[in-house]
Amino acid sequence: MEAVHEYIIPALQNASKYIPPSVSLQALSYYSTFNTHFYTVQQEYLQPYVISPLYTLINSPPDLPSVLILCVILYLSLRILDYARRIITFWVVLLFRLVFWGSILGGGYYVYVVGFEKASRDVGWLLGVLEGFIEEFLASSWDGKRAGTDGASPIYSRTRREPGRKRTSWV
Repeated sequence: MEAVHEYIIPALQNASKYIPPSVSLQALSYYSTFNTHFYTVQQEYLQPYVISPLYTLINSPPDLPSVLILCVILYLSLRILDYARRIITFWVVLLFRLVFWGSILGGGYYVYVVGFEKASRDVGWLLGVLEGFIEEFLASSWDGKRAGTDGASPIYSRTRREPGRKRTSWV
């Protein structure tokens, strides 16, 4: 009951500057109604079994066994978190290794099935597509800072300077 009078009522009074009067009066009336209806519950159950033990616990200085128990709990929780971190790291690394070796084996099988010549042409095509994506990304990130004289995007500046050049190889 002391905490209500010490903290809550002054906080509501300070907040009354920012809260419309009808809302603050309604909140205070709800508090008074709640207080009158549950006064017996507070005096019979909350005060002796919850509020008083918590008050004595908060106001008493910590003793050595409680500090040691707190240290043991902290140590165990850190050990459990370390174990969880190691498990998660193991599964993530395993997943990346499986994807890496699966792609290596899949690429090797593809070369075995279609032949080295077609596979190298496909890799060249794939690298060309990747280069196009990278150039388009860089061109869009520059926002036209290096646009050509005719207002073209920087990705097309090379093709505008060298018309008629057909790309026959990667280099």
